Amino acid sequence: MSYRVEKNGENIDIVIDGWPSGIASDPYSGIGDMRNVDNSSIPGEVSVAFKTEAMISQAPITNATVTVDHTTDVFTYNGTVPLEVNTCIVFTNSGGALPAGLAADTPYYIKTVPTPTTFTISSVSAGGAQKLVTDNGTGTQTFSTINMGTPKYFTKAIYENYYNIYFLGDSNGRIWVYNSGGLVGNTNKWVYTHNRGTESSTSGMNFLIFWKNYLFWFNSTNIYTKAIGDPTNSKIPSLAWLTSSSWSSWKITTSSANSTDSKYALVGQDDILYFCNQTYVGSIKENVDEEFHPVTGATAADGITTDNDKTISTATNFFTDDMVGSPIEGTGIPSGAYITIVTDAKNVEINEDATITDTGVTITIPTSYTYNASALDLPTDDQAICLAELGTNLLIGGRNNKIYPWDRVSPSFNYPILLSENFVSRMVTVNTTTYIFLGYRGRIYVTNGANVSLFAKIPDFLSDTVTPYFLWNDAIFNRNKLYFGFQCKNNSGTTLDKYGGLWSIDLQNSGIKLENKMSYDTYAGYVSAIFPNSKSDSNPSTLPSSDGYGLFIGWYSGTTGGVDKGISTPYVAGESYIDSDMIPIGLFLEKRNPTNLEFKLTTPLVTGESVALYYRDHVTDTYTSVPITQGGSAGDISGIAIPNFQDLEWIQLRAVLTSTASSPSFVRLRELRIRS
Repeated sequence: MSYRVEKNGENIDIVIDGWPSGIASDPYSGIGDMRNVDNSSIPGEVSVAFKTEAMISQAPITNATVTVDHTTDVFTYNGTVPLEVNTCIVFTNSGGALPAGLAADTPYYIKTVPTPTTFTISSVSAGGAQKLVTDNGTGTQTFSTINMGTPKYFTKAIYENYYNIYFLGDSNGRIWVYNSGGLVGNTNKWVYTHNRGTESSTSGMNFLIFWKNYLFWFNSTNIYTKAIGDPTNSKIPSLAWLTSSSWSSWKITTSSANSTDSKYALVGQDDILYFCNQTYVGSIKENVDEEFHPVTGATAADGITTDNDKTISTATNFFTDDMVGSPIEGTGIPSGAYITIVTDAKNVEINEDATITDTGVTITIPTSYTYNASALDLPTDDQAICLAELGTNLLIGGRNNKIYPWDRVSPSFNYPILLSENFVSRMVTVNTTTYIFLGYRGRIYVTNGANVSLFAKIPDFLSDTVTPYFLWNDAIFNRNKLYFGFQCKNNSGTTLDKYGGLWSIDLQNSGIKLENKMSYDTYAGYVSAIFPNSKSDSNPSTLPSSDGYGLFIGWYSGTTGGVDKGISTPYVAGESYIDSDMIPIGLFLEKRNPTNLEFKLTTPLVTGESVALYYRDHVTDTYTSVPITQGGSAGDISGIAIPNFQDLEWIQLRAVLTSTASSPSFVRLRELRIRS
């Protein structure tokens, strides 16, 4: 229970202050609901939480009619939706031909927006050269924006140890890039990287991860790679490089697979990349004394070098496009040299001048990795879903009720950890403990590698149905909290709109709550992906910082996908509230009449802030306002409401906390009192 009873002279006070425990399993044993509040920063208090905001995103445009003047290469369209720089679009035509120079099913980027209805384009982001056309085309020209699907995976590249470059993979198989330091373009905007090549391709998105200066994109059967450092510009990433369609299809993981097969991957403490691969766990290991690059080793004996020249040639075809960024070795080639440009199959440029002029030079592209698609076999009736580390073991969660611990050296796993439910969706390790998001009943378990016990449960009663089903999405650990998202459905498979948002559990007090409502402003949909977000700074001596709770949060609203980020502004429109227990205050033959309700704060309210109180006497009723009659204004630390009800057996209170964006106090609630 979140309340206690105090004798106060001749009065009896029911004091509600059990905020740290979070939402209870049912409203008769603890807090009934808790949303958009902070119950962990200051012990004994609950206050308005930092909110989130949608990251700048182009509003969708579909089949808008457009014309172009080929003498200026300026496009004019007839829509009212504003266009944003670096938005990606595709052109279509009916009854004729596209302007010469444009191709159908090909992404182009908005380069400039001279007026609300005119724009220019580029092939590789706004930083690239303006795209030129040589005629105006015939028939009707239209264009549509390329819009983000449901975010599925985030990952981060770190450049020079302090620049953070974030990537996102969505449900349409597209990869988007964002950079808080401004290295790659618009601040606060996700930009499509053009990874799919043609937009009619159907490449899936089964995982995305950064390792060894490369981005690894897994679909159900293949791994694609792209160097994040730009080899044409001293390895400094640029948006033009990141949005160029230069992904390499690298490895085939399985010959046949379902599009939903997990390829969950992690970089282990041993600096090896592990990934789920149906009934196997695969691995990619950097070879000793080598720097990883995805090119399989190759040698040519007919190399040509020129003193004080960066061009390296061969007499026969040898070089391939995916060798950009690869080390290159040979007599006269400086140690540490790498390929910056593949001019054609016989000519490349490297980052340093050769030191001799010679022919017949043996040129080597070294093999830098060991790839194993089946480093570990699982039982044939199971399939790898997710990975985590616990101590020196790699934990593999599967479809069955088992976790397989593997020491990464032995040919097989150790004795499995047995679970009480099937399907391990996610595992999150914190120090010596792993939290297991298991099954479809909303239960989170905990293990030390030997024993398993129930840790927490999503409250069923909030669904307003019996035996709801929960489908786990992403889960992470950040700032002593588990953050997670999930979908909820009833037994008929209908999605319920009660749980949409970012949920959290404070590991200090195990309190569960809905941490943040998303910017689309309903509790429909769900949070699909979560990732810590820290700002970059051009000065490496400056500590990284972050806004709000420091998270990127991918979501699906029920109709569209998007990304929120935490900000340092509290909720200001009454979104923050706490529901008390359903408290028994009377009997059928002895109903009670509270004389007043009171709230107490630890700091005074400021202008624009308020506390509003509501009540109900059974869990299916709607809340009724109880007006504050004394206090509750700017400068006050308490307020009293005189009840407009009587003859109660049960009472449940709702406190709605409203803060302000200007010098807020965050409405720091200490307790609620019911006096009778």
